Amino acid sequence: MPRNPGLEALRELSSGSTNSVRVILLTAAAEKNQIVEALQLGARGVVLKDSATQLLLKSIHTVMAGEYWVGRESVSNLVQYLRTLVQSSGGRSTTEEIRSYAARARNRIGCGCWLFQ
Repeated sequence: MPRNPGLEALRELSSGSTNSVRVILLTAAAEKNQIVEALQLGARGVVLKDSATQLLLKSIHTVMAGEYWVGRESVSNLVQYLRTLVQSSGGRSTTEEIRSYAARARNRIGCGCWLFQ
C-alpha cells in the first residue's frame, strides 16, 4: 500500500452513515501499522494479493460469518506491533487482551490464518 489508496477508500467508507459493508483489504504488501489502521477504519480482513485463491475464499467466508481475518504472514508483525502499543500506553488493561490474541494467533498459525471475534 505504497500511497495508501486502500486506506483512503476505507476512510471514505467509514465516514458514511452505514457500516453494513464488510471490507477485506486486498493488498500487495502492508506494514503492521497499516494493518492496524485498516482494522480500525472498519476492514474486517487483510489478504495479500499473492495468497492462494483458497485462502481468499476462506477469508471471504470468515468475514461474512462475522469474524475477522488476518493472513498468517502478518500475524507475527501485528502481534509485535500491538505489544508495542500496549507498552507505550503504560500497559493498561488491554495487556491481557493482547496476550489472549497472541495466544490464539500462535495456535492458528499452522492453518494459515488468524481469526478473532
